[in-house]
Amino acid sequence: MRRSTTSQKPRGLLLARGIALAGFAGLALSTLMEGNYFLAALFALLSLYYLNKLLRQRDGGPAPQTEARVRTGSLYPAAAKAELAEMLAYYRRLEKGWRNIAIAGWVVTGLMAAFFRTPFILIILALVSYATYAFLRCRKAVSLIEGTVGRAGET
Repeated sequence: MRRSTTSQKPRGLLLARGIALAGFAGLALSTLMEGNYFLAALFALLSLYYLNKLLRQRDGGPAPQTEARVRTGSLYPAAAKAELAEMLAYYRRLEKGWRNIAIAGWVVTGLMAAFFRTPFILIILALVSYATYAFLRCRKAVSLIEGTVGRAGET
């Protein structure tokens, strides 16, 4: 039996948000203990943001469209185009969000490396690297979907 990807997605999303919440709360606490109130407030705001996202658990992903399939297993062209357009819009939103997070993260990492000598910069660097990786993956998905939509229009 094959498991649906939609049932796995909220669990992974819940785990990722929980890890982000714990990480930012830990960073807020450690910077507060060091006496750096500005960064403690920044990390506390980020942890509150992820707490809010964790409590509101929404899945804005593309819904699977099973009605698009016919008995032979092929897709209706109009339904396939609509589903690809929906996926493209979703991944463009994701790409924009991850890009903004990555840019802000690299700026914060650069500022922290320049002004503060703390071992916690490695944690921040790991989080920013993940945000950059997620941005690049979303960018690749957008280019693949755009290529598929382009090829679907030619047939």
